[in-house]
Amino acid sequence: MTVEMMESLLSFYGGVFRKKDSKRIKRMHYGKTFEGRTLDVYRIRPYMKHHNLSRSKLAPVPVRPAIWVEAGFEGANIVGVQIALSVMEYLNDSCPNPELPICTYDYYILPDVNVDGLHMTENLAKQGNQKPWNKTKEPFSEPAEDCTGVYLLNNFDHGNFEAGSNNKCSGRYRGPYPMSAEETLYQQAIKSQTSPVLSITISEMGSKITAPYAHTKMEHPCKERYRALMDVFTAKTTNYTSGFYAEEHDTDYGHPLDYNDYVYNGNSFNVALEEGTVDANNKYVHSNDSVARMIKDFCDGFFHLAQYVVENDYKTSACELRH
Repeated sequence: MTVEMMESLLSFYGGVFRKKDSKRIKRMHYGKTFEGRTLDVYRIRPYMKHHNLSRSKLAPVPVRPAIWVEAGFEGANIVGVQIALSVMEYLNDSCPNPELPICTYDYYILPDVNVDGLHMTENLAKQGNQKPWNKTKEPFSEPAEDCTGVYLLNNFDHGNFEAGSNNKCSGRYRGPYPMSAEETLYQQAIKSQTSPVLSITISEMGSKITAPYAHTKMEHPCKERYRALMDVFTAKTTNYTSGFYAEEHDTDYGHPLDYNDYVYNGNSFNVALEEGTVDANNKYVHSNDSVARMIKDFCDGFFHLAQYVVENDYKTSACELRH
């Protein structure tokens, strides 16, 4: 899927549904990128009827469980954006359905946090340059292109910001201070106003679902509970293994995985999709056939975990978090 195709699909959700299904699917703006592109979260209430502004006839629930999917932190991770969009499509096509418990939750989908980085990746590809670009595009004092942008996985709060790279020309530059990037502001502007019971970030590659921490290999106080919940996800998938982020990937000192774990008291996971095999020098490039298979595998695990968490385990009473 090209960037143009993704934007066309997002325009469809943000335009048509704004008029016809405004209470079912709502685009929520929270800012603009340096290059002037809008930053949006999509709230989906799949229990609402299509093209009907009245509430579906379900028993009233004062606070519905909020499920969050956050993707596109790395500009080059285009397949992660596709996965998030596929979750939106599935909910739109399959719900409302009284036979599907997953149709009764509120979903907040952030398909492309780093939209400038996504466009930068596509522009480089058009020039024949397959170098992955994972930072944003905000400028700093250095004129060189490599010295622009923030690596978002080192910019979120509640990790170990000071340990991140302070070299503006590094591909992993942390930014001037935690949450400095406009792209992170959805947390305060929108997410803090909801009641998240599950947060899934999509970043990195390697067919793994991981739990906190991303900023340290220190043992999480809820490790056994996290292991059990990751098993719920992998039980419905064919290619995923599980572990703890910093042990499975490079250490990221300001990852939303850790922010979500700290602020929303657990139930925070990261899903790293499988590496692409089309280009030996670029793990982010996938064939269409592999993407279709990845979408199914992710959705099988994700919706199974979402239902389990809501029905059985969304309170953190099983352990005491140390903040």
